[in-house]
Formats: sequence, C-alpha cells, structure tokens
Amino acid sequence: MSKLQPYGRKRADVKRDIQRVLDAKGMNLVDVAKVAGVSRQTVSATLNGFRHSPRVLGALRSIGVPENLLFDPRWAENKL
Repeated sequence: MSKLQPYGRKRADVKRDIQRVLDAKGMNLVDVAKVAGVSRQTVSATLNGFRHSPRVLGALRSIGVPENLLFDPRWAENKL
C-alpha cells in the first residue's frame, strides 16, 4: 500500500519538472530548505509526495515554481 496521498502522487510525478525550474534558477533542495526554514529531508519528502509541507510549497512558490506543479490540496479546496 502506498503512503502517497493523491496530491502527493501528482507532485511526485512532476518532481523532475520542479527540479528543472530549480536548476534554471541555480538552486537545489538545500536552498529551498533554507528559504522554507525546514530540513532538506522535509523538502525531499514533500517533492516525493510522502509529506505535505505548506512551508516548502510556499518557498517553492516564492522561488518561482509554477502553481500547476505544486498540487497543493489547500488551493484545490479553495477552488471548489
């Protein structure tokens, strides 16, 4: 049984696209962790879909990762 949530599976599927955005900006997971104020492991778990961290998603937004790659369930709930 997978521990991934539906939004987590979607985020894990586009993880490489998120990484491309970070690469284009010269950033890595450690940089995202510093912006978010969390550990690199938290960033990794969020990108891999095993964890939902609003702080990580907020940091990715501020860095310029497009919203359509984040699959944030908080935003999906607000759109219903």
